[in-house]
Amino acid sequence: MAVTAGGPVDAERSRTLWFAVLPTLTNGFLDAHTYIARCQVFANVQTANVIFSAIHVSEHQFSAALAHLWPLLAFITGMLLASHIKSGRLEQMVPYSLRWTIGVQAVVLAIIG
Repeated sequence: MAVTAGGPVDAERSRTLWFAVLPTLTNGFLDAHTYIARCQVFANVQTANVIFSAIHVSEHQFSAALAHLWPLLAFITGMLLASHIKSGRLEQMVPYSLRWTIGVQAVVLAIIG
């Protein structure tokens, strides 16, 4: 089957792009919300948490630096969980585990929002 402009490959790429846009928008909203509402702590952009933590440590504001530690620990925990889910081991216990994970995340974000 020949692939032409507007063919199956383009449709798949379009669906993938739209799916990528949704988490990007969600993360941008969460970053803005947590920065404004949670005492200037980022929940998603860990680079900023590391930078702000280092700035606070250099200014000897250790309690302010510790405020950036919790999001980093939560991020690491989330990455370990995501790695476990992606490994396929969870798929043996829970069918469609990736779909369940995204569904649970959507529900939690709706409740928190």
